[in-house]
Amino acid sequence: MVLGDAMTMKEKLLVIWVLVVVVVGFLFHQFWSCTVELFQKAVAFSFIPLPGLVKFAAGICCANLSP
Repeated sequence: MVLGDAMTMKEKLLVIWVLVVVVVGFLFHQFWSCTVELFQKAVAFSFIPLPGLVKFAAGICCANLSP
């Protein structure tokens, strides 16, 4: 008897869906952590002034909230 034989098709799809969500969440977290680290270094070394970065972030947030 194979381990997956006792599972119905719905249960198999649920397990696959959970794994996909976990992998996508991990990749999304890695992307944002690298992006934040990059902006931290850019501000620390004065490549980007902090007020300019704040305006840029506010523009992105406003664009995402607008219908």
